[in-house]
Amino acid sequence: MARVLLLSLIFASQAQAGGHSVLGSWSGTGIQGPTTWPMEVQIAPGAARVDYPDIPCGGVWALDTDLTPARGTEWLTYGHDLCLDGLIVTAEPQDGELMIRWFDGSGAEIAYAPLTAVGGSGKSGKSASKN
Repeated sequence: MARVLLLSLIFASQAQAGGHSVLGSWSGTGIQGPTTWPMEVQIAPGAARVDYPDIPCGGVWALDTDLTPARGTEWLTYGHDLCLDGLIVTAEPQDGELMIRWFDGSGAEIAYAPLTAVGGSGKSGKSASKN
């Protein structure tokens, strides 16, 4: 019996480490210095759809959800003049939330967003604005 429990714990740990807990619908507030904005993201294996409704801009993330943290690039589909395009984005479960971080080409973190699961999905910034 203890062996079954141990195997269950190992598989559960591997699933979370594989990034699958990032999957689902999430919402929250992006933060870049003193600037904040609401955001919504729907993450599926390999890709995500993101919207920053108050800016307004949004797009898709080409996201490797098998990495921990999940990592990819944000490509805008609208609001190109309002948001930065081509940023590196990561998504990682953290303390019951999903922590999103954006990085510029040099690897410097420029924004972050703690998100919560919407409607029971998942396990529990936006791309930087040009302001």
